[in-house]
Amino acid sequence: MICNIIFDVGNVLTIWDAKALCEGIYPNDPRKAKIAYEKGFTNPLWYIGDNGSTTMMELATRMTSDSEEVAILQYAFAHFSEHLIPNPQMIEFLKAAHEKGYGCYLLSNYNEYFPSSMEHLGVLPYIDGYVYSHPIRIIKPEIGIFQHLFKKYHLDPKDCLFIDDREPNIDGARKAGIAHLYQYEMGKLGPLELFGFDLH
Repeated sequence: MICNIIFDVGNVLTIWDAKALCEGIYPNDPRKAKIAYEKGFTNPLWYIGDNGSTTMMELATRMTSDSEEVAILQYAFAHFSEHLIPNPQMIEFLKAAHEKGYGCYLLSNYNEYFPSSMEHLGVLPYIDGYVYSHPIRIIKPEIGIFQHLFKKYHLDPKDCLFIDDREPNIDGARKAGIAHLYQYEMGKLGPLELFGFDLH
């Protein structure tokens, strides 16, 4: 029986559109938005910010040697939380699950701005806890990050549903013992069918 639902964040609770995000951060300066997008948010080094080995401010200095570009990236990184694009369908599902008494948790590969990001996203009142990769230096799909969540909140993986958009993370959850798995595809409301939630 499912008692708890574990949500990923990027491309589940949020719509991860890096270009739109950068345009939101720099709405009146297309040049800076382009630099933030090309040199920062789509940089292969972006994901190093998730593993806890560096801060985002320091990471900006590794992404470019141009001092103006570093400043543009650091500003963008410091403010991207305020411009996250929510996925209304899944946030609605999260709220409905919370109201129906399911334990709701977040498990995400994320940099140090995770708490402020969730505050701006407005989901904190509807969750019972969260674990993100940066402070524990373990990233999905490593089994350890799932085990950390189970131990922290005394969860039985057999009672959990895990929702993520990436197949490797779904496989990691399976190896960690989670019995119920759902690979989410943006725009589809599959989880609603699992519970028969009527949101309309």
